[in-house]
Amino acid sequence: MEKLPRYVEIDYSKYDPDIPEDKLEAYYGLPQKVRFCKECVMSNQKPNSCYEFEHTIESKKKTMVIQEDGVCDACHACHNKANGRIDWALREKELRELCDEYRKSDGSYDCLVPGSGGKDSFYAAHLLKYKYGMHPLTVTWAPHIYTPWGWENMQAWIHAGFDNYLCTPNGMTHRLLTRLATENLFHPFQPFILGQKQLAPKMAAKFGIPLVFYGENEAEFGNPIADNNSALRDEHFFAVNDYDHIYLGGVSLRQLEEDYKIDKADLAIYLPSETSNLEKNHVQVRYLGYYESGTHRGRTITRSSTGASAPRPSARRGRIRNITRSTTRSTTFSITQPTSSTASAAQPTTPRRRSATVRSPSTRARRSAKSLTANTPTGLRRRFSGISRLINNTSPGPANCLSSRRWTATTLCIWPTGSAARISGSGRTASGNCATPPTKATAKSSGATRGGRITRCKSGHFPIRQEVYPMPKKIRLIARLDVKDENLVKGIQLEGLRKLGDPNAFARRYYEQGIDELLYIDIVASLYNRNNLSDIVRRTVDEVFIPVCVGGGLRSVEDVRHILAMGADKAAINTAAIKRPALITEVANAFGSQCMVLSIQAKRSRTWAGWEAYYDNGRAHSGYDVVEWAKRGEALGAGEILLTSVDCEGLQRGMDLELIRAVTKAVHIPVVCGGGVGCGEDVVEAANAGADAVACAAVLHYNKQTVPELKEEIRAGGVEVRT
Repeated sequence: MEKLPRYVEIDYSKYDPDIPEDKLEAYYGLPQKVRFCKECVMSNQKPNSCYEFEHTIESKKKTMVIQEDGVCDACHACHNKANGRIDWALREKELRELCDEYRKSDGSYDCLVPGSGGKDSFYAAHLLKYKYGMHPLTVTWAPHIYTPWGWENMQAWIHAGFDNYLCTPNGMTHRLLTRLATENLFHPFQPFILGQKQLAPKMAAKFGIPLVFYGENEAEFGNPIADNNSALRDEHFFAVNDYDHIYLGGVSLRQLEEDYKIDKADLAIYLPSETSNLEKNHVQVRYLGYYESGTHRGRTITRSSTGASAPRPSARRGRIRNITRSTTRSTTFSITQPTSSTASAAQPTTPRRRSATVRSPSTRARRSAKSLTANTPTGLRRRFSGISRLINNTSPGPANCLSSRRWTATTLCIWPTGSAARISGSGRTASGNCATPPTKATAKSSGATRGGRITRCKSGHFPIRQEVYPMPKKIRLIARLDVKDENLVKGIQLEGLRKLGDPNAFARRYYEQGIDELLYIDIVASLYNRNNLSDIVRRTVDEVFIPVCVGGGLRSVEDVRHILAMGADKAAINTAAIKRPALITEVANAFGSQCMVLSIQAKRSRTWAGWEAYYDNGRAHSGYDVVEWAKRGEALGAGEILLTSVDCEGLQRGMDLELIRAVTKAVHIPVVCGGGVGCGEDVVEAANAGADAVACAAVLHYNKQTVPELKEEIRAGGVEVRT
C-alpha cells in the first residue's frame, strides 16, 4: 500500500474574525450557541456516541443535551442512580433470572465481556463469573499503540481466571483508516472504536454465545437519558441489513476498494455484523450497568487468589476502583477502601493512592481537568474541537456527580484555532499543553508523509485568532518539608540543620489548615546515594489528599516509578539531572512532563553576573547558569521548575525577586519559588515577580504564621490564592 500524500486548500475566509457569530459555519451540525452544564461543565459541543460506520464529513451529529435547568442529561442520569429512583434489588433479580436462563453446564461459554483488562471490564467479568456463576469469554480489540501499564492490565485480567481472544487488525489497513479518519473527521480513534463496538457481537455469533455484556449505557455520558430505560444496546451500533451505506474514515467502502486498492477481506474486520446472523444465533447485547449500581464506580472487589502480584493501584480521572487480591479462598463483594495489592495497573501519570470518595473536592476537580489538556490524542482532539476549557475548581464530566458537591464554575475559556501558534521552542501552543508528541505519534502511526498536515477540524465555528477571557492568577502555597533520617529539619542557607519533629505530623497539620501542596525533600539523599522518603510518603498519603512532590536521591526512572507508587504525584530532581540531563527526558517520556520537576538550587555567582546552579543540597558547583539551565530543562521535557534561592533560604527576610523575574521570563512552564518567605507580603512580591507557586518552610514550621493567616495576608496584598 502506497503512502498517499495529501494537501487540501483551506478557505480561511470562513474563519474571518469579522464574521458575525451566528454566520460562522459549524461542522457536523454542532450547536451554534455554546452552553455548559452548570454541574459538570461539559459543553453541548460534545457529540453523542453514534453509529460510527455512518460518519462522514457531512454528518450532522447529535450532541449532549443540556436541559432547561442548566444540567446535562449525563448529570441527570447520575442523579437518578444516586437518589434512589432506581430499584436496584429488582434489577439485580432480573439479572439473576437472565443468568439462570442462559447459564451453560456443558463446558462452553455462556456470556462474553469485551474489554482490555481495565477496571471496568475486569469488574464486569469478575462479577459475572464469581457472583453470578457464569462462564465468560473475554475479547479484546488491540489498541493503536500498547502502553506498558495497559499490557500489564490485560495480562492480569487473563491470569485472574479469564479466557481471552485478542484481535489485532491488519497494521497497514489500520494505519490508513486512522489517517483518513484524522484528515476527514479529526477523529483518529475511529478505527479503534469500530473494533470496540463490532468485535464482541461478531465473536458471540461465531461461538454461539447468547449474551454480550458491555459496562455502561452511553446515556451515562451524554446520550439521551431515555436510553437508560433499557438494558439492551441499540443494535444499530453493531449491526446492519446491508453494506451499501457504510463509511470507514469518512470514505465509502467502494472508494476504499477503488481508490485505495484495499481488498474486501482487509476491511471485513471493521464492518458491523449482519442483523440476520445475530438473530439466527440469538445474540443479545446488554449493559451490565443497567443491573448493577456499582458497575461503574466506587466498588472494590476482594477476590480469592493463591498467587502474589506486584502492587498496582488503579486510578483514572478521579474515579478509582481496585480489584484486590486476597490469599483466602472466599469471594466477597463490598464497598471498601483500596488496599496496597491490586490486579489492575494505572497509568503512571495518574495519582496512585486514594479513592475519589476520600479525595478533597478541589483535588478531584484539578485531576479531572487534566484530562482535557493532557498530552494525549484525546486531549489534543478536545482542545481543537471547541470542548477544551482550562478549568479551576470545577469538575468536568458527569462521572464525578455522585461523589462531589455542587461545583462553582470559575473558568478560563480558550477557543483555539485549527493551527495554534507555538509560544516556545518546546512545541507548547497557546491553546494548551505541548502539542508536538501526540501530533507526531498520530502522524507516524497513520503513515503521513513528512511535512503533511491535518487539514480539517472537527468544529469549524471558532475564530481564526485565539480569544482569551482572563481571570486573576491564583498562587499556589506549598509547604516544604526537608527531611533527614526521618526527622523534619530546618536550617539556614541549607546548613546548620535543626531537628523539629515528625514530618508526617507537620504535613497533616498543614493539610488541615488548607495548604495547597506538600513538598518533601530528603536533603542528604544525594550525598549518601539513597532515598529515605518511601515510608514517610506512604504514611502521609493515607491521611493527606493534596498533591505531593518528592525530591532527593532520585537517580533513575525506576526510582521515580517507586516513589510514584508510594503515592507521590511529582518527582523533583536536581543532582541526577545535572550529572545526566537526559534523565529529564526519560522521566518525562515515562510518566508525563507534569511529573518531572526540575529542582534548581541557585546561588549568586561570584564569577559572572547571574546565578549558578548547585547540587548535593547546595554543596557542589555545577558551572551552569541558572537561567540557561532552566531553559534547557524545559526543552528536555521538565513540566515545572522548583527554584530555591540558597542565599535567602531560611532567613525569612524576603525572596530573591530578581532571580524569580529572570527565570520566569525565560521559561513557559510553572515556576515554584522558595527561599526567604517570612510573611504573606513576601509571597505577594514573588507572585508579582512571576512565581506560579511559593514554597514556605520556616514561617510555618516555627508557627510564625498559620496557613489561613498567610493566605489572608496574601489576598489583602491583591493576589488571589486558592481557598
